[in-house]
Amino acid sequence: KFQQLFDNAPLGILMLDPQGQPQAANAAFLHLFGLKAAEVAGAFAVLVDEANQAQHAALVQRALAGANVHVETSRRHRMGHSIDVAILGYPYLVAGRVAGAFFLYQDISQRKRYEEELAYQALHDQLTGLPNRTLFLDRLSQALARRQRRFAAMMLDLDDFKRVNDTMGHAAGDTLLEHIA
Repeated sequence: KFQQLFDNAPLGILMLDPQGQPQAANAAFLHLFGLKAAEVAGAFAVLVDEANQAQHAALVQRALAGANVHVETSRRHRMGHSIDVAILGYPYLVAGRVAGAFFLYQDISQRKRYEEELAYQALHDQLTGLPNRTLFLDRLSQALARRQRRFAAMMLDLDDFKRVNDTMGHAAGDTLLEHIA
């Protein structure tokens, strides 16, 4: 039953030996990162780019020291593109001693894209794509706090803009705003 759990789990599972080297991986792990079973031993050379080396080493060390670890980060697919993943690592014991660790990988790329889109929508005007008042005030307060460089802020007002909407319609007003933006 436990072998079936490992083999058929929808999350990618990687089992590490006591030195932190990959020992075995399930089909979901191989599929997620585009690896073949014969490539499991060298999986970290493919998955972990230079920017994530220190984080990866710390995660493995903490799990092998007996701690559960959880992080959202990115790993590299065999074809070179980045995949956002949630990683859960935890040690496994044999005769009461840590004998290795399991690392579970879940692809969270779609959720991250949604979060980025929501953040963009919250801080930008839907029509023009320009930063909205919330983002402007945030950047203005940052500039004021730094005061290391000079900066300027400009307000642009369209006289009688309401007349454009009233006489030519909102579509014309939107077009005018898009062109001015």
